[in-house]
Amino acid sequence: MGISLFAIGALGMLIFGYAGWKGQQNIRALIHDFDQKIEYFYKAHKNVSSSKRKKVKHS
Repeated sequence: MGISLFAIGALGMLIFGYAGWKGQQNIRALIHDFDQKIEYFYKAHKNVSSSKRKKVKHS
């Protein structure tokens, strides 16, 4: 009984750990994609006068 509960608990911890790791990867990919879109937007709209758009500080 104890061994089966231990195995089920270990399997559950592995599943939750894997889900958290994949979630972090997805968030990083999403942030990277939005950064690329923002960079493209600013490069594509360079002709807009600087007085009309807000200054954004990129990190």
